[in-house]
Amino acid sequence: MFLGPIFAADVISSGRRSRYYLIRIAYALLVAMVLALCYAPAWSSGPATIRSTAALAAAFFSGFAALQISAVLVLGPAFTAGAIATERERRTIEYLFATDLSNVEIVYGKFAAALLRMVVLLLVSLPILALARLLGGIAADRMLCVFAVTASTAVTVTALAIAVSVWTPRARDAVIRTYLLLFGLLVLPLLVRSLVRVLAGLSGMALSAWGYPLELADRALGLIGAGNPYPALLAILAQDFRVVPSSASPWTVVGNLVLAQGVVALMCLILAPWGVRRVHLRAAGGAKARLPRPGATSPTSATAAPAPAIAAASAGPEVWQNAPMIWKELFTERAQSRLGLVGKIVATLAALVILGATVVAFVIYWNATNTDADVAFQAFCAVMATLVICGSLLLLAARGATSITSEREKDTWTALLGTPLEASEIVLAKFWGTLYAGRWMLVLLAFLWLLGGIVYPLLLLSLPALLVSIAVLSAFFAALGVAFSLYSPNSTRALGATLAVCIVLGGGYFFCCGCLMVPLELGGGPGPLGDLLGGLMLAPWPPFLTFTAHFAGNLFDLDMRSDFSEGAEFIATWVVGNLIYALGAVTALALSIAEFNRLTGRSEPRTEPAEGVGRENLPAAEIPLVAELVDPAQKPQAPPDEPASAGD
Repeated sequence: MFLGPIFAADVISSGRRSRYYLIRIAYALLVAMVLALCYAPAWSSGPATIRSTAALAAAFFSGFAALQISAVLVLGPAFTAGAIATERERRTIEYLFATDLSNVEIVYGKFAAALLRMVVLLLVSLPILALARLLGGIAADRMLCVFAVTASTAVTVTALAIAVSVWTPRARDAVIRTYLLLFGLLVLPLLVRSLVRVLAGLSGMALSAWGYPLELADRALGLIGAGNPYPALLAILAQDFRVVPSSASPWTVVGNLVLAQGVVALMCLILAPWGVRRVHLRAAGGAKARLPRPGATSPTSATAAPAPAIAAASAGPEVWQNAPMIWKELFTERAQSRLGLVGKIVATLAALVILGATVVAFVIYWNATNTDADVAFQAFCAVMATLVICGSLLLLAARGATSITSEREKDTWTALLGTPLEASEIVLAKFWGTLYAGRWMLVLLAFLWLLGGIVYPLLLLSLPALLVSIAVLSAFFAALGVAFSLYSPNSTRALGATLAVCIVLGGGYFFCCGCLMVPLELGGGPGPLGDLLGGLMLAPWPPFLTFTAHFAGNLFDLDMRSDFSEGAEFIATWVVGNLIYALGAVTALALSIAEFNRLTGRSEPRTEPAEGVGRENLPAAEIPLVAELVDPAQKPQAPPDEPASAGD
């Protein structure tokens, strides 16, 4: 092929993988669901006219455009971020460097193959769009503008993921860092700018009244967020719906977006070939410098990796002597997924934005004279806390998805199986270690609730309900990540499966529930069954469970009790949702323990030898491992040679 052997090899290998076909089928079904949801109201509203049909087609096109951009942003990092990191992880990148291929051929071949996978995915939806366009309402120039925005976004996301993959040693870390970087480039500037304008409106002052520095910061945030495709789509489609007035032409909007995204893509495509060989050689040189001296025990050997944890447990408090695996997960081994410098900066900026916005809102509402200021600040704290909880749940699920696969990738899985630990001890230790990694979420939430309790003390009465929801959701998403980490062969697949389930539970299933409402609409209205389906749609939605729990303390307000009692169905939905997630967490852990026993061939729990019983009762293959793990300083003695029998 004219793009080189790297491109040809990647295209051939990806064409043989069934998961790409499943992703395309799922994407086509989502587009068909959007079409059904847009046309559902017309099926029960009487005879259709040309104008109404065109309006429905335009509505479908807007949903199609948003879904297409979302698919690029969600699937692009998963398709691309492991391109170079996987080669380094498998130790096959040295073979590429030993060939006549240049850095440009290696990086651009991976880039072109990943971009082709994304293009093939997007082409799946074209037949459905062609059917909708026959009904009118979809202007040709609007369609071309949307496809231009999609193409520019796909190139930028792929280039960014390739650059991150060059500077990341593991594929799972590359995927997480790419998502964090996209959040910092697209969502964070828009969120900060929106919060600044909202707080300025709440304080009754115009943005210019805040001074030149703040106005300059607002313009800088607007310039940074110029590459966000969602505002561009809104500006392109606004003239069709006449919702948001736009004086700029659609092609002007597309030009500004392509210019902003092109700068980012060009920088990534220049830096990636420049650094692919340098980064690997620097990492190899650092690993060589960390090699042990002759005669010393290697800390990275398969049998010695868990030894420091169990040795620390035997030297620590007595409570950890009976739970060495939990000690290893909580204290010895930190979070598996390294965020990197950029990821830490993005996470820190997000926390500072939430804290700063809450402090400013606290000052505004504290000095407000209207009587509803306390309730309004309660709603503001509920929104901020829900954002923190949802983001933390995603990080917990990602951490759990790499908890067991990382043991295989570090070649410590065999040593772990050689210990006398039971399956429940190993799985539950991974589960508790994942939960422990999200402890910083409580610190941020405590600050939000403290300010909210000062303005509106009844918010503190909602803390029991809030803690129940947080505990149940955290347990479920941690158990979900651990389960996928056990069932998946590597961290990348575990992360992909976990992310897919999180997207569905985060609101993706609304499409399916909406399609279930279509037959009810055709039957003359939703009725009681439709109300039941509406409640079931909210029950498994994590943002609903956390947001509703913030208003549980309002039951103690005599002035609001009568109004709040009308929403008793929301309380019942909240209870049902928490029960569903609690049952899901228990089920996921039970299935993980059973699968662990099946994979390792254990039919019954393994027990340590009783006190006074020698090691001869243990399997011969486990004697060296157990001896080294319990006491690393004690070297197992070789068994004496058995005398030869007379028959020999």
